[in-house]
Amino acid sequence: MKELRHPNVVELKHAFYTSGEKPGETYLNVVMEYCSDTVYRVMKHYTKMKQPVPHIFVQLYSYQMARACAYIHAVGICHRDIKPQNLLVDGHTHALKVCDFGSAKPLVKGEPNVAYICSRYYRAPELIFGATDYGFVIDIWSMACVSAELILGHPIFPGESGVDQLVEIIKVLGTPTREELMAMNPNYTEPLGFDDGPAMDQLRALQQKNAFLQLLQDAWRGEGAPSKEEQGLLAETLQVVIAALRQASAISCIQLFLTLGLATIATEELTLSKLVSACPEHPGQASASDSQKCEVSIEGVDLAQSALEDFVNSYFVFHNLSPERTQDVLKYFPTLSFVESHIYGLDQANEDNLLPPDPRNLNDRLPPLPADPLGPLRAVLRERQWLTPRLEQELKEGARFWALERKICSALAAPRKGEQSLPNSFDRSDVEEALRLKSFDYRTMNLLLYVMRGEEPNKMHMDFLATSEILVEIGDDLVDYFEDVERNSFNIYRCFLALYGPKAGQEELRKYIRAAEKDFANAFRNLDEGLAQKWLRQSEALKRHSFGSESAQGGNWELPPPIEEASCQG
Repeated sequence: MKELRHPNVVELKHAFYTSGEKPGETYLNVVMEYCSDTVYRVMKHYTKMKQPVPHIFVQLYSYQMARACAYIHAVGICHRDIKPQNLLVDGHTHALKVCDFGSAKPLVKGEPNVAYICSRYYRAPELIFGATDYGFVIDIWSMACVSAELILGHPIFPGESGVDQLVEIIKVLGTPTREELMAMNPNYTEPLGFDDGPAMDQLRALQQKNAFLQLLQDAWRGEGAPSKEEQGLLAETLQVVIAALRQASAISCIQLFLTLGLATIATEELTLSKLVSACPEHPGQASASDSQKCEVSIEGVDLAQSALEDFVNSYFVFHNLSPERTQDVLKYFPTLSFVESHIYGLDQANEDNLLPPDPRNLNDRLPPLPADPLGPLRAVLRERQWLTPRLEQELKEGARFWALERKICSALAAPRKGEQSLPNSFDRSDVEEALRLKSFDYRTMNLLLYVMRGEEPNKMHMDFLATSEILVEIGDDLVDYFEDVERNSFNIYRCFLALYGPKAGQEELRKYIRAAEKDFANAFRNLDEGLAQKWLRQSEALKRHSFGSESAQGGNWELPPPIEEASCQG
């Protein structure tokens, strides 16, 4: 627990030992962060009111649960007891935290594990079959069971024993083939391995149905038409499956994860993007062709979190929304999160291609961004009838920023040993344009909010936000100067130093800041006074414009000392 640091994993605050009543008896006490609720309590609340859990909560909790599991799996830990009771929820923000790591274990390939693990309703079939060599996919199964329970309002596989659990699973998913059984447990040899009883009779009946279905499939391949009895058997079997899942609006999400074939799928293929894009209300589902898939990477989601929080806290007020009203956040956050995470994933890919080459493997380069990197996102928005001309232009400007970033940073990159420095192939207009375009993602989210709310963009608000973001980007670049030099990333301070030299570059940047602050002040005066004061209070609370300036004109911004870039890169 000391090693785990993630927004969706409960934080260990403190740990200490106390002595028990008996000699030599010692207790470990752990102090965790406080969360008021659990997913289990949320479900019980809606069950008591005879209402389904709102679909937005299903998406939000499933997303955060998947994000937490992706993290703990990445560090080699399998939780082994994912269930609603172990998913804490902040009642105010609906942030989810995975807790109770009492059954968790680092999985080591070839090292046997206990099979009798995980609460029964959420236990993967390979555990029921006694597998001791399993992987992280047992957590994925549990996650899907929780998501299904959120949708259905009750456990999807409520077995009272091991064999009864299998019966419930087979009712929905069908009887596993011998190949699937071997994949779940290669040492499994007995046909069933359970005592006789009512559940066993039902399981045998289901197995018989599965055999009939196989015969029907063979018949429909051209080996004779099925009889009426066989047709009735098929219809009955299909009804069992359909009835169990018909209530689920996110049926594709359940089908994606609740499959006995999970045991044969590599863990790395079960990415967060598959869960996010599986929900039918999610914008990623709109694209029909494989070439137009708009995907979200786990890295993109993680990178986008601070920007999303900043956007909600800083800009919701311009849309008559409140970051304090849960319904406002939940109504628009999933779509905004999808779009921003997709953009951040592309932005990171662009920056990764600008890193100084590894001298040990100069050929190990990442593929460049496609010619139209935001084309798939435009296709998704167009399918949803959200792609206005203004929004389409903003996305094109995003692609233009990445092209400028590549142009500028390629010129700034330190030459490899034996090569001469190249003269700057960019000028000040390139730098100023890149800085203006850099925050295109914030303008994209603002425009998207206008579209989703059925409103026309407010030009006065958009102009103000543009001038505000210029100052934010400058402040960020000053803070990140040394890191940006090391990573060979776009940074306005770095560019001014390259264009004008250390002393003149600092003076030119101060002049630019003074002009930017003047534009900001003029735009601020044009705002409605009530809105302006609300935004100012929010920004001060977030310390969003604290850049070290000691004057209204920005002349005393704290500029980092210039460094020799060649000594930092590579």
